Amino acid sequence: MESRKVRIAMISMNNDGGKFYNLLIAHFKEVIIEFYKTIGQFKKECGEKKYTGIIIDMYTIVSSSTEEKGFFFSLQKGLPVIQMKHGFQPLEVSGFVDQKKAGELSGIKLVENFIHSNCIKTQPRGIRMFERKKVLLKIQFLLSKENLPINSELLDISQEGCFIMVPSEVNVQKENKIWITINDLKDKNLITCIVKWKKTQLANDKPMVGLGTKFETISKKQKTEILDLLKNASS
Repeated sequence: MESRKVRIAMISMNNDGGKFYNLLIAHFKEVIIEFYKTIGQFKKECGEKKYTGIIIDMYTIVSSSTEEKGFFFSLQKGLPVIQMKHGFQPLEVSGFVDQKKAGELSGIKLVENFIHSNCIKTQPRGIRMFERKKVLLKIQFLLSKENLPINSELLDISQEGCFIMVPSEVNVQKENKIWITINDLKDKNLITCIVKWKKTQLANDKPMVGLGTKFETISKKQKTEILDLLKNASS
């Protein structure tokens, strides 16, 4: 059976380092690798691409800004990440997987372990530009602007979207539009959201549907209020 292809992002600001890692990854035919020189370039250009893992050169992390480092460390919550540094000999490399030393592994065996034990088992995921934080906010949502609003709760939020719970009998599908009002905001105009994913789960022993949404239409005032909420929320 042909192994599944995995797409990995490689971030290395050193040209020699990039060539080195390219030679290393060339041993793994199932890997598609895309190179970025900096964390900032990766954040700007990754767009809608989906990855199964990230390799980053340790020297690139050290040279990055505080903001870039914060963005990079947030990636580890959703994707396998390995921090690596290379030596002077061919394929001489060491690294940390998920901040922990990968045993006594080094060189190709270290990379092989990362790919086969982490990346291949991971479903390709898009890169979240803004970290979501846990909150508990009362909302009202509508399936159309003509419907009566339904009371529900919002469980986490970022600058670009939120996760809400709705009753299981509500008929909503991926890519549907819904409209919400966040009661805790002063600006209570409707926010238009696109449903990006859904999952069924229990809440207080009742079947509910969780909706991961992306904001499509939101006012500047609402964005500012959400930023204030994020500053005071836990990760």
